[in-house]
Amino acid sequence: MEKTISGSPRPLVSLIVPVYNVGQYLTRCLDSIQTQTYTNWELLLIDDGSTDNSLALCSEAAARDPRLRVIQSDHAGPGPTRQKGLDLAKGDFIYFPDADDCMEPDLLETCVSLSLKHDADGILFGYFLEKEGSDEKGSVHACALEGTYRKADLLGKELILFFSTRPRTLWTRFFRRSYLDQTKCRFVSIPRGEDQKFVMDAFAAKDWSIVIIRKPLYHYIIHAVSSVTRYVPDNETPNGLLVMQSFERALSDSPLRKQADEIVCKNYAGAVLHKFQNLFAADSPLNNAQRKQILRHILSLPGVQDKLRRTKLKHVYGRFGKLTVFLLGRGAVDCAIALKRFW
Repeated sequence: MEKTISGSPRPLVSLIVPVYNVGQYLTRCLDSIQTQTYTNWELLLIDDGSTDNSLALCSEAAARDPRLRVIQSDHAGPGPTRQKGLDLAKGDFIYFPDADDCMEPDLLETCVSLSLKHDADGILFGYFLEKEGSDEKGSVHACALEGTYRKADLLGKELILFFSTRPRTLWTRFFRRSYLDQTKCRFVSIPRGEDQKFVMDAFAAKDWSIVIIRKPLYHYIIHAVSSVTRYVPDNETPNGLLVMQSFERALSDSPLRKQADEIVCKNYAGAVLHKFQNLFAADSPLNNAQRKQILRHILSLPGVQDKLRRTKLKHVYGRFGKLTVFLLGRGAVDCAIALKRFW
């Protein structure tokens, strides 16, 4: 069932926020949106079947501000929830913040101004990485580049600099709606990584222009308990590898084949290592025999083990991470599992 609780006039910017049991964080997120220096926006709060007070908070906020639209639906996960918001959005520009993070006051003003000035299809900006409960803004993370670029620039002469910093985060991107419509990209229904897959599918879809600034405009907050640290079961093709397949397609047009291949191998290794660690999450119900079966299945998928074998270990974080990628690249699953005891 879907129910629209509140509506708003046509805005220039649509913000789409999936909401699922984030009541303890939601007020801060909403405050950071409602205090934006740019005001011609709508906020679509897509409640994904929350069982806490999230829906009530959304409804109360919408009753006070007509720019908020609350859409209530059955639980479907972040991918379908974001897609529902995108299908309903009215704005010429689209932004996807998370409900448990917050924004700098000038995020929208900065992005709208740059988009209009440069007729850009997208804006990429920096962010603060923070720990929950800290009074400090945290460390700043940003792309190594700054300026206006086309897709060919980022696949050619700027390939290394652009992909040396994680370019897949959804909440560091501000999109022109017409560009997203042309790409026909959609959010898929997977437990984790649907946002990164969407970004890379959009990257691969067509030629486009992007303005990159290093200024941090977003606060990404690491919570004590989050979906990043909990065990997440996968389907036949693990989520991280679905993202990597889109990542590989995005780099397939690069004229710098050797460098592009090195970046692809590095990121496949990171995805497999992340899945490996997830198998050993504190709340994982798996035993070692089950972990072994899953890992062997992953290594049997086309190209995966070969990419791990060809990964330059200097790109892998930590001594145990390097050893694990080395072992998995050679099919030594038992040894990799035994090594996990020493992490």
